[in-house]
Amino acid sequence: LRNVKDSTTNIYLQECASQKLLPRPSPLITGHSCRLDARHSGLNDAELNACRVCMAQLSVEAVDLEANMTLSDQTIADFLGSLGAASLSSLSFLSLKDCSGAG
Repeated sequence: LRNVKDSTTNIYLQECASQKLLPRPSPLITGHSCRLDARHSGLNDAELNACRVCMAQLSVEAVDLEANMTLSDQTIADFLGSLGAASLSSLSFLSLKDCSGAG
């Protein structure tokens, strides 16, 4: 098991607390998946930014943000820019379909 102090879950929870956000743990954040499946989740910029703080530590194979209509271009760009080197070589799926706030 990962050390809880340095885990992506702990980093995510600390970021949520500092931003006064209700955490939405996903299998990617908890280390149970290599996929971020957030389609139709109603994510806003602050919530995606909370996920972003631990992305460099993860190897991400897929990102599905379909139909998160309030996400802005800048937040999506910042999120994708936060993916670490491991994700840049492993990312095989990206969906921004119906992210109408972006564009």
